[in-house]
Amino acid sequence: MDRGLRVGRNVTISKNAVIDTTYPYLISIGDNCSIAEHVRVLAHDAATFKFLDGHTRLGKVEIKDNCFIGDRSTILPGVAIGPNVLVAAGSVINRDIPPNSCVAGVPARVYGKFDEYLERNRQQIEEGGVFEFSL
Repeated sequence: MDRGLRVGRNVTISKNAVIDTTYPYLISIGDNCSIAEHVRVLAHDAATFKFLDGHTRLGKVEIKDNCFIGDRSTILPGVAIGPNVLVAAGSVINRDIPPNSCVAGVPARVYGKFDEYLERNRQQIEEGGVFEFSL
């Protein structure tokens, strides 16, 4: 992809998401991922720029296959997420997230397993209470 950003197949990125435009070649997004509204994916941290002679921290960001990144989450440099991870809305990812996890918070912490989350939702769908979606 342009400027080195790597994006897999069947990926949805909201038009309001911000992918680091300065260092996109440090970012990869795997297959079947969804990046929600106002998510920020950062491969650099310029907090030290003025104080350390123009030096800034850089780090690869790897979002592996089958991840959902919720609204207004921030992914900081130097982390790997997943595969099979759900990041709840408003979370800040400042360290690696293990496979098959659901995380939430600032900083994000594991609160459950991805496959168990999906199974709970499958059961709710089977029991009813599901609303039809139409445009």
